[in-house]
Amino acid sequence: MRDIRPARRLGSEAESTELYESTEETKRLTKTRREASPVPVTTIPVATPPTLKQERRAPRVGAGERKILLGAFFLALVVGGLAAFIFLPTATIAMRLRTAPLLVEEEVVIGSEGAVAAGNAFFREVAVTGVVPVENREKVGTRAAGEAMIVNSSTQEQPLREQSRLQTPDGRIFHMVRHAIVPAGTRARVPIEAAAAGEEGNIGPQRLDFVALDATSRQLIYAEVEQPLTGGSGAEIAVVSEADLARAQENAAASARTEVELEIREQLPHGWSLVEESWTGEIASFTPEAVAGDKIPEIKYSASVIVRVMGLEQENVLRHLREMLAGHLDAEFMLFPGPISYTKSVKSVNWEANEITLAVRMTHTTIPHLSLDTLKTKLAGRTQDEARTYLEGLPGVQGVEIMLWPFWVGSIPRIEQRISLELTPERQLEGS
Repeated sequence: MRDIRPARRLGSEAESTELYESTEETKRLTKTRREASPVPVTTIPVATPPTLKQERRAPRVGAGERKILLGAFFLALVVGGLAAFIFLPTATIAMRLRTAPLLVEEEVVIGSEGAVAAGNAFFREVAVTGVVPVENREKVGTRAAGEAMIVNSSTQEQPLREQSRLQTPDGRIFHMVRHAIVPAGTRARVPIEAAAAGEEGNIGPQRLDFVALDATSRQLIYAEVEQPLTGGSGAEIAVVSEADLARAQENAAASARTEVELEIREQLPHGWSLVEESWTGEIASFTPEAVAGDKIPEIKYSASVIVRVMGLEQENVLRHLREMLAGHLDAEFMLFPGPISYTKSVKSVNWEANEITLAVRMTHTTIPHLSLDTLKTKLAGRTQDEARTYLEGLPGVQGVEIMLWPFWVGSIPRIEQRISLELTPERQLEGS
């Protein structure tokens, strides 16, 4: 048998050489044709691999999942906090305590050196004008007049002075025009007239009593109108009186205070307040456009008013009042927690020395002394029955109510912050 493998290798090499030469010839022909052809050749872009910067901008795998996990974590914290607030044990303990009223009256000096609290006088001088209506009314016209028969049923002579007053059953007043002497058991006719002008004095026949006599004497001595009294006429008009002028001055002082009050309050130092009872309005000058007796409906005026008021350090005063109350306590009692109730009035004011003396009346409710700071510590961890027994054994405790939360809790929480104490007096003083 003849070995043909070398021949095959030669043939293979020849075929490879021929294929290579054919490929090179094809490339040369294609290049030549491109250079000679007028038709443009379209270049197909080749995608390039992403750069390092582009790779960094690409989203990382798992970022969304991490956000979801963080959100779920924070949600779990919130839900856990709410659950702890709602479901952790809490105890509300209400105690009704025996009470005793406490009343203290003291004088408090403010403003001077060594006083309870600092004080200062605030004042302004204000020019004001105003108008006030005239309230006084008078009848202008004629008075009703006529005669009355004086009856003396007594056993003695009765001298009656001029201008003696007689009164109708409904309260209208008349005067005797002249004096009269009425013998015992007789009658005397005298002229009378109404005390004021107007139609009210026109009356018919009726009995009149003497205003100055008592009830028994009026049965013996009285007057009778036999013929109607007539002639009364007129109208009611405004006539300026001294009271109207005084009211105009009060109006000027009030107007001046209104004008400067807001300004003074805005200038108060922090923690200060005004003594409202110390407001004064001194009339430096007052010029009304009317005098007493003028028949006008209103009074116009101009005035200069000095407005004064005292201010004080409120916290220091309250602290001193509480100390005064505590100083009057019995050893086994304490002040009921809460603001104290007090009233005050101005006893005296020294505006030059910035000093005011107040009369203070304090009322407050007192309860048996309890150490509130340690009471929670003693209750923490006890069962509901143990806590009730302990509290009801304290002096002055009238009743105890314990509310535990949630419903399955049977003992007082060991965390003192979860224990709430409510003190209720059996009697609460009004205003305390």
